Amino acid sequence: MEKLIVRPLKESGVSTVIVIDALDECKDEEPVSVILPVIGQLVSQIPKVKLFITGRPEPHIQEGFRLPGLAEATHVFFLHEVEPSQVDNDIQLFFRHKFSELRGRRRGLDDWPTKEQLDLLCERAAGLFAYAAATGNPRRRLDLLLQSPESSVHEAKTESKANTTLDSLYPPGGFRR
Repeated sequence: MEKLIVRPLKESGVSTVIVIDALDECKDEEPVSVILPVIGQLVSQIPKVKLFITGRPEPHIQEGFRLPGLAEATHVFFLHEVEPSQVDNDIQLFFRHKFSELRGRRRGLDDWPTKEQLDLLCERAAGLFAYAAATGNPRRRLDLLLQSPESSVHEAKTESKANTTLDSLYPPGGFRR
């Protein structure tokens, strides 16, 4: 950590964000996640660096964030505690931005999508950014998503139903560019 992260970032003086995603998926059977004490010891040495760490709130991870070096330098929030309207607003903003980019690259999309289509798409997203993934012909892809029966987060977690869950966003064989 010292050679790979701390020293180079200290010397460069560059503001940086380091993302550690899915910390809970690391094979880590210790009472406290192994990486968190190391980060706790080094975090004060790299003030222009922010760490964004994601993971389920498992006990060994929660204990790690209570360590002296991390407790005072950490802001923890639980995604399930974020106000749904805030998530919906973020998804709406994301969709508007991405559709604006598409309109800039493709002709014939000037008044697309309509406000009603965008509202329905955000509703169907059910708070999940993964739903925003759309490839191929944008009009056809949006039409397919909006024509599918209403889905719910519970369906997406329990079973695969054609064109009703996040599974419908991922075509067999993957995406083609």
